[in-house]
Amino acid sequence: AKGMTWMRVEGGKFESNIVQFFSELELEALRGKFAAADGDVLILIADPSY
Repeated sequence: AKGMTWMRVEGGKFESNIVQFFSELELEALRGKFAAADGDVLILIADPSY
């Protein structure tokens, strides 16, 4: 779907085609906010109306 992507946590690192656009600080903030651990998948949705 347009405006939707994902990040998977494997081996303590995020894997996704968009990881390159996030700083290490931003990735750590995501990990902390969602308590992301190995095997977890984060679904990210963006829409200009929000």
